[in-house]
Amino acid sequence: DSRRGPWPRGPRFFRYGLHIREPADGFLLPAGLRKGFVCVNGFNLGRYWEVGPQRSLYVPAPVLRRGRNEVIIFDIDYPGSGTGA
Repeated sequence: DSRRGPWPRGPRFFRYGLHIREPADGFLLPAGLRKGFVCVNGFNLGRYWEVGPQRSLYVPAPVLRRGRNEVIIFDIDYPGSGTGA
């Protein structure tokens, strides 16, 4: 809860809703995150790491559906807010 001040550094799960009109191939760029993995609608897209080589993740059209799609991100070394990291 951001109302309680800055988060300490450490692992975090993030859950997002992504609304799609027409499913198509795409890419997901986990900007601002350090190292972890991403799932869309229960399908593991793969791992990312800020130092590379994998910085963006390919999202194939068959993974997406019209309407709401669920995106789960696990970042193992989330810098938190206000840490200066």
